[in-house]
Amino acid sequence: MLAGLYSAATGMNTAAEQHEIIARNLAHAGVPGYRRQVMVSETFEAALGAAISPPSGHEAWGAAKEGIVTDFAQGPIHRTERPLDVAIDGPGFFTIATADTGDVFYTRNGAFQRSESGELVTAEGHLVQGQGGPITIPPNVATNQIFIGADGGVRSDTVEFGKLQIVEFEDPSLLRPVGSTMFVADGLESSEGASRVLQGSRELSNVSAVEELVAMIAGMRHYESSQRALRSISEAVEQNTNPQS
Repeated sequence: MLAGLYSAATGMNTAAEQHEIIARNLAHAGVPGYRRQVMVSETFEAALGAAISPPSGHEAWGAAKEGIVTDFAQGPIHRTERPLDVAIDGPGFFTIATADTGDVFYTRNGAFQRSESGELVTAEGHLVQGQGGPITIPPNVATNQIFIGADGGVRSDTVEFGKLQIVEFEDPSLLRPVGSTMFVADGLESSEGASRVLQGSRELSNVSAVEELVAMIAGMRHYESSQRALRSISEAVEQNTNPQS
């Protein structure tokens, strides 16, 4: 009987956590470069296996969240014709650094801007890193005169101002998400790879609103089913422990 209570309760908890992740994905569906989050679950018995032996006769005690992983599948490329919008065709990441502390992050969001001092920055003001440091565009160069090649080179006519530092990771699932579109490598080794840069384009979020809504409805059904099961077991326990009621 208690195993049934655990199964129903953990089922409700897992469904509620899944709902939160789906809601976050939907909230960021319009953010360029956002990577959807996916919850990985396991049976409650497996999660507690090393510490607690379940009573004999019970095969499982419900479900538990094992972790949240990031789906790094490439999102659709949207053509904007804006010179400072760049997308990556391939598994690479742009390298950015905070202007105040110099902390390094990686992102797929290539909606860049030009700061007042001419540096290439993100919408949050972080410095876009070139292979030799931040990329600065002289004030006498108009934005529509900036050309970014497939290799990441930023130039105007024959003068190159820098080359975007685009890196790849052997296992991007080990990257730790920070904020909406940034990741920290935490000591992971990176390589240049062969990703291609597309100027005048943005990579959109890889979230499918339809798929997320379908998953949300399925999660609600799961929650309701677990709730009904919990209520039925609770009523049965009450009848057995209070025979006069």
